[in-house]
Amino acid sequence: MLQQDEPPTPKPKPEMLIPPPIQLPFKPEVVTTTLQELVEALQEALIQAAQEKAKTTPPAVQKNRIALADFIVKIEKELGEFIEHLMRLLEERGSILFSELVRGKPKLEAAKIFILLLFAAARGYVLLLQQDESSPDLLIARG
Repeated sequence: MLQQDEPPTPKPKPEMLIPPPIQLPFKPEVVTTTLQELVEALQEALIQAAQEKAKTTPPAVQKNRIALADFIVKIEKELGEFIEHLMRLLEERGSILFSELVRGKPKLEAAKIFILLLFAAARGYVLLLQQDESSPDLLIARG
C-alpha cells in the first residue's frame, strides 16, 4: 500500500444462529457394539473358517503327479512322431507354409499342430519365419 491510501474497512461478520444438536430417538432394536466385541466376533469367524477348511480332504497329489507324468510321456511321443512326419515333408519340399500343414484339419487339431511346431522350433528342428508383416502365414524350414 502507498502511504496516502487508507486501509480498507473490515466487513462486519454476519450473525449466524447455530441450532442446538438434535436428540436422536433411541431405538431398542439398534444395539451398540464395542470394538472389543467386533474383534472377538471376527476371531470366532476366522477360527470357524479354519476348522471348516481343515475338515475338507486335500486332493490326492500322487494321482495328479502320475497323470502329469503320463501326459508328459504322451506329449514326447506325439512330438517325436510329429517331428518325423515334418522332417519327411521338409526333405521332399524344402519348406512348407503353416496353412498348408493344417489345411483341412479341425481347429483343435490345428492348434495341437501349432503347439507341437513350437516345441520342434524350440529344440532346433525347424525354423519358423514370417515372410512379411502383412502375411499372417508362417514359413516352416529345416533348422
